Amino acid sequence: MRTIERLNPLSYVIIAIVPICVLVSFLATAFYRYGGNPNNYGMLLAWQTMIRDGVYLPSRFQGNLPSEIILGNLAHAFGPIGANSFSLLCAIAALILTYLIFRPFERDRLTLGLALAAILANPYFALSSIIAMDYVHPIPAFLGGVLLLQRRLPVLAAILFALAGAMRLSYAPMGLMALGYALVMTPDRPSRMIVAQSTAAFLVLLGYMYVPAFISAHLTLSFLGNAPPVWDGWFGWIARWIYKTIYLYGLLGSLVVAFIVAGFFLTSMRGAPDEGRGARRQFLYLCIGVIVFHLLLFFYLPVRIEYLIPAVIAFSGLMIYYKTSQWLMMALIVAELSYAFVSVEVLRIDHLNSAPCAPVVPTAVKFAPHFAPGVIWNELTGTTNEVACLPRMLLEPSETLGDRLPKPARR
Repeated sequence: MRTIERLNPLSYVIIAIVPICVLVSFLATAFYRYGGNPNNYGMLLAWQTMIRDGVYLPSRFQGNLPSEIILGNLAHAFGPIGANSFSLLCAIAALILTYLIFRPFERDRLTLGLALAAILANPYFALSSIIAMDYVHPIPAFLGGVLLLQRRLPVLAAILFALAGAMRLSYAPMGLMALGYALVMTPDRPSRMIVAQSTAAFLVLLGYMYVPAFISAHLTLSFLGNAPPVWDGWFGWIARWIYKTIYLYGLLGSLVVAFIVAGFFLTSMRGAPDEGRGARRQFLYLCIGVIVFHLLLFFYLPVRIEYLIPAVIAFSGLMIYYKTSQWLMMALIVAELSYAFVSVEVLRIDHLNSAPCAPVVPTAVKFAPHFAPGVIWNELTGTTNEVACLPRMLLEPSETLGDRLPKPARR
């Protein structure tokens, strides 16, 4: 069956279309704006505050000191294209490292290409790759750590895991779990000691990177907090989690995902001939662990769907492991591409405020199937609230969004 599928030219067309669409979207937006997420401007504000006042005020609770410094400097030197290009480079690096991790478990390059295209075609991954937001920034560091751990280089892996955790705190537990798993699976005592020392180095480096946030929080652990959504009871909380999880792939994409997951179970029931081998089994545990961790994390904080982006990469890994049909992989990619531009919505959500810059507070939900702009559409067309609402967050906004970010005078 793989031989027949390999000759299908449609696969090559789909694989080629995905990066072209992302590149066109990047060129259509990257020179003119930073993106409609308020946290984009929060990171630029953190950089301006460091320049003007010589103190660190995190863009969010924990902040993201590496990205705040990098994005601020790039925005000052080149404008939006500099800051947005960093996200695109991180996305490219993430796909390259994903390929290197997947390659030992799938020799067919076309299947690997479809698995990577399914990641890039996800509109949340794609959107985060073309704007000055940090959702994809820690992914290359984490994947690099995984790759180094597989190559039995735990010291270097620990450094990259610490960097990933410094860029987004949610990656710190994953790095710790990866090192802990390596510690348990390492057979000889000398190697276990090296992994244990690497784990200690990871914790120390990670702690150092959060010292500025700790000081900014007046030497308290309040910087470890978060901003959960408005509490509307357990039913509302669970409904929010389920609804937003489904819309990671969109309604049509989630239907394809359901078919693919059903195939996983059928394959497991039949028993793959190489399913029990060590390296493949560890690869399976890695993919399942990343998905379960992020689903639980998202249940704890069901705010932004972008929190689930690592699960998209892990799901492609499961498609590699269970040898999902290339036709199903292509169907998923097509569904993802359509979701980027048009979303099939089944609910209509009313909000407390209709003003464009007011906080988004849902008040009522009703069943009302309709079409809505896709995940990337508003960004492509410039119809987000970015121009009206976000530049005012900065200490010194530029004259136009396409200009370089001003550097405030020191106090």
